[in-house]
Amino acid sequence: MKKYLNPNLHILVLSFFILFSCISKKSPDNDYESVVLNYDGEKMLIENHKDSANIEHVTISDSLDNIYKRFKLIDTLKSGIEIGYYKSGNIKYESNYINDTLQGKSIWYYDNITKKVKSIYNYKSGRIAENPEYYDETGNLKED
Repeated sequence: MKKYLNPNLHILVLSFFILFSCISKKSPDNDYESVVLNYDGEKMLIENHKDSANIEHVTISDSLDNIYKRFKLIDTLKSGIEIGYYKSGNIKYESNYINDTLQGKSIWYYDNITKKVKSIYNYKSGRIAENPEYYDETGNLKED
């Protein structure tokens, strides 16, 4: 049975990323660095590079090159939109971060190509600020 990673794993992975960045391998062809970690028997590849604005772009994938998530770091803090992916490659969620804290809308999708919304959470300073909205697969808002 294949084990799937906990969606809240990003804190642990990011901690390992920072801890092991000193042993990372830098590709001679570009400014990409990569780190391979083992987490609960699953190999994770973390690749990152800095752009001209000094923003670090991070991609985390599994040993089969399935992308797990993508996000940006500014001064080692997660900032901007984090995108998580299903094993199928479809987008699982899009969440906004400011200074490593959830802020604004976090939208979760069903595992399909059309990006049908599954749920919407609104965050303020890392906490859910309003009641979440849940949708069925046809796009109708579910009643409580």
